[in-house]
Parts: sequence; C-alpha cells; structure tokens
Amino acid sequence: MRCPNCQKGVPEDALFCPYCGFKLQFRLVKMSDLNKLRKIATILNTRFLPAEWKCIVDEKKKRLLFAPSAKAIFLAGFKRSRAAVVSTLILALDTALKRAEEELDIKLQLVEMSKISYFTYIPYLYYEVLIKSKLAKNKNEQNSARIFT
Repeated sequence: MRCPNCQKGVPEDALFCPYCGFKLQFRLVKMSDLNKLRKIATILNTRFLPAEWKCIVDEKKKRLLFAPSAKAIFLAGFKRSRAAVVSTLILALDTALKRAEEELDIKLQLVEMSKISYFTYIPYLYYEVLIKSKLAKNKNEQNSARIFT
C-alpha cells in the first residue's frame, strides 16, 4: 500500500505513514463473498496469470487456490528439472500477482500451501483476497468494526 501524501510504501496494517505521519484512511479486510471471489478468479485467469497457472475458488475456505496446469505438472515430473521448473513457475506467478494487485487495487496474501505439495513437490497455493475498508472515526466505531469484520 502507498501513502496518498508522500507516495512511499507503507506496511499494510499501518494507521499512519512512517515517513510523513499522514493518517491513513483504510485497513485491509478479508474478502469472503464467493461471487466476488469468482469474479476475481475469472479476471486473474483471463488477464494476468500465465498459461502454466489456473486460479480456482475454494468455496469451503473462501480463498483462491492457485494450481499449476497439466503441462506444468508434467514438466515438473522429471526429476532433473523439477527444481528449475518449480522455481520458474513460482516466479511467474509472483510477478503476475503483483501486477494484478496494482491494477485491481487488492492485496493477495499467501496463507498456506496444500499438504499434497510436500509430497509431489508441485506447489498448490492458497491465497486470501484482502480489500481496503475505511477506518472508523472514533474508538467505539473501531471496536465494533473489529468485532463484525
């Protein structure tokens, strides 16, 4: 996230800019609406993700699951090239997600890696979608906002 006053990068959970002291108006909240998650997954699949990746909505966990394509799984199956293929896949995904975050004004946060990844060495990654939410004006509103979000 960038400070609207000085345009420097600030931590996502900051209430004030550490560089200029500007009071930030937003905080990040987890998106849990399945319809919006499906729309984001469709946009990511069509506009941002390389062909080696696909984005699926995990409806139970209300997260996005990024899984490699069948071609990528096949290439990673060869023992000699596995590390190179997997690192290239993850680098391509990371680059695409950073671009998507900037253009869609969302934050994609890696939450966990699927347990199957530890045995197959093929990454299946769960991400949460975080969106900006306005901060409450006073302490009572802030406390109630924390309880209900």
